[in-house]
Amino acid sequence: MLLTEVMVPPNYGPRYTQKFTQVYQDISKAQNIVLIPFFMQDIAPYPELMQRDGIHPNEKAQAKIATWMQPWIESALIQ
Repeated sequence: MLLTEVMVPPNYGPRYTQKFTQVYQDISKAQNIVLIPFFMQDIAPYPELMQRDGIHPNEKAQAKIATWMQPWIESALIQ
């Protein structure tokens, strides 16, 4: 089983952001689930890979996301 980490935009404030991020760590540990790091860190810095809202990846980003996640998914399928 896999859990994909999600992060909120920094405008939510450091306290909320830290607590939000910690939830994924806690669930992963409590349920013994592999936590996949937040993939958007490799996508969001590139405006050409983002929708106009600046939050969601666009169609061009999908192949990069799939390539990034592939090792995690393949590893989970083997186990």
